[in-house]
Amino acid sequence: DSLSDGPPVDSPAASSDSLSDGPPVDSPAASSDSLSDGPTVDPLSPPVALLPLPGDPDEEGFFDAGQPSFDIAARAVRSVVDAFQSQLDEEQVKRMDRKNVQIIDRLAKVQAHKRTMVLELRDVYGRSAAAAAVADEFHEDASPAQAAVYAGPVSDADEWALTLGPSGRVPVLTCSTTVYGCHGRCQLTCYELLLSFRRVPIIGTLEHFLQRLDDGVVLRQHRTGDDHSVGYNDVVVERRDTGEVVVTFEPAIGTDTFLSCVEDIQTVISEQKERQILERSDSILTHQ
Repeated sequence: DSLSDGPPVDSPAASSDSLSDGPPVDSPAASSDSLSDGPTVDPLSPPVALLPLPGDPDEEGFFDAGQPSFDIAARAVRSVVDAFQSQLDEEQVKRMDRKNVQIIDRLAKVQAHKRTMVLELRDVYGRSAAAAAVADEFHEDASPAQAAVYAGPVSDADEWALTLGPSGRVPVLTCSTTVYGCHGRCQLTCYELLLSFRRVPIIGTLEHFLQRLDDGVVLRQHRTGDDHSVGYNDVVVERRDTGEVVVTFEPAIGTDTFLSCVEDIQTVISEQKERQILERSDSILTHQ
């Protein structure tokens, strides 16, 4: 009873009632109800399917969206690859053209160098004592056989060589050779071929064979032996009209190298002769 005289103590029920006077607090159920205003998503439902990729165009040019395909990407990649391939082809053609121009220019320089060297060696008699000594020796060795060699019709080149004498007989090429199995020496000028050899080594008489390099003779390669044997390559000098073999010898520098040198010399001399003929014709027309 004494305790009941004091101020009344609120019971839990009363405190809950007093708290209810404030703003109501949303319960979890209420919050879920407030979020339910948007579209509801069922977690057990399948995901929304993406739109299919377009397929090949139909006859009217429209793409079929119902058939997924990567043909568009494949065609795009193929067009890029084709463009690069076309560019590479054009660059390759240009590179080949530039390389061909370089090769042609290099060959022209080589031919010009050969022409210059042959003409310089031909006309070096008065400028080199060594060349003059070799030319004098060539002229001395060729003189005994000169009468028989130049018995036929004389061309402009032969007349030039005979008029100048030793100065027109500077050897362009000198090498060792084998003539009829005998060791000897081969000398080649712009107009003549001289073979010097001894049939009997050391004690034999030195013989000389002189041959003009004109249109009447042909120098060709001749291989002795069959395809299954080693054999030797010889140079055969034969007459063009009758096919008669004049002489056969084997140069030490090789048949291919020797014939290539002869061909270069004859080409240069023929070009020089044609140039001189044109110059004479021009001078005659100028004086007229």
